Amino acid sequence: MANGVELLVHIGIDTVNSKGEGFRLLGKKQGAAVKAGEAIVEVDFKKLSAKYDMPVMLIVTNANDQKITFKAPCDVKRGDSVIE
Repeated sequence: MANGVELLVHIGIDTVNSKGEGFRLLGKKQGAAVKAGEAIVEVDFKKLSAKYDMPVMLIVTNANDQKITFKAPCDVKRGDSVIE
């Protein structure tokens, strides 16, 4: 983020075992800057959920001395904020 906060989007539990099947990266590499609402990956949740638990987690890997408070876990749609 512009304020130095670094985030990781983690999709699914043990999905590394799918060896990439069910995921399509959309041109962004690790460490790349993205804009709010910009798609970074397409996920075939139907296919993957047949074998894997599919929670999506937003993980703060570097808060850069910022106070970050997440809303309670909930379903979100594009454009929804997960931070209070």
